[in-house]
Amino acid sequence: MSDHYKVLRERDGKLLSPYQDHEYRLDEWQTEQRVGEPGESGCVRGLYATPIEGLIYRGVWRADEHVYRCEVGGRSAGEAPLKLCHERLRVVGRVEPDEVRRLARAEHERLGWLLEEALYPVDPRAATAACDGSEIDLLRQWASVRDSVGVSVRDSVRVSVWASVGVSVRDSVWDSVRDSVGVSVWASVGVSVRDSVWDSVGAYIGSLFPRVSSWQYVKHAPGEYPYAAGATLWRRGLVPSHDRGTWRLHAGPDMRSVWSGTVVEMGGEHE
Repeated sequence: MSDHYKVLRERDGKLLSPYQDHEYRLDEWQTEQRVGEPGESGCVRGLYATPIEGLIYRGVWRADEHVYRCEVGGRSAGEAPLKLCHERLRVVGRVEPDEVRRLARAEHERLGWLLEEALYPVDPRAATAACDGSEIDLLRQWASVRDSVGVSVRDSVRVSVWASVGVSVRDSVWDSVRDSVGVSVWASVGVSVRDSVWDSVGAYIGSLFPRVSSWQYVKHAPGEYPYAAGATLWRRGLVPSHDRGTWRLHAGPDMRSVWSGTVVEMGGEHE
């Protein structure tokens, strides 16, 4: 049987499930005889552990939570693969982040989306950003496509990804990126430009799904990712914002403005 995994909270020497505070012990089999029966909060009863991609449902970014490898047995229930539970389960041992990354990366071809990066998103605040002609060209492209999309970029991405992988995967990836880095970046840039920042988050998330070929509400060439400029800026550590005709690029741990200008100019002064 293939390995299964779950996220557990470590507290006062105990291993606790993050939703129900159910305690697990290493190398100890537990049994849930009523597996599959209705439980609390719309979930079914069972001992939850999933294939590696199921880790995206909870995410792995919380400091007091870690990934554990499990063995499972007996009957299974729930919604595979993200909410899969079992009759019997034994926690085998902790899996360190480098190993989680390797396991996730090995599944990219099968899944068709970038599980490793969805679990461990790029944080632009940690990148060493440059701001030269190529970045300004990317900003010009980003400003153009953002103006042309019929809705917000994030809405275009959400609808398009849903059509490709389903709502559960889409929402779990969205939550992982938003909660681990997106909210902090938005707070650092400033609430007055939240829509333009969230569009950058959406552009980055869309780039995690390379097999999506049709992006809703925006014109694009076949096979082209129309929001690539925004995703590239994010990976380079530059987050655009737009306010009253002025564009800015933000970088560094505090997301300070390192460039500003207008769409017409795209050649503002460094700050």
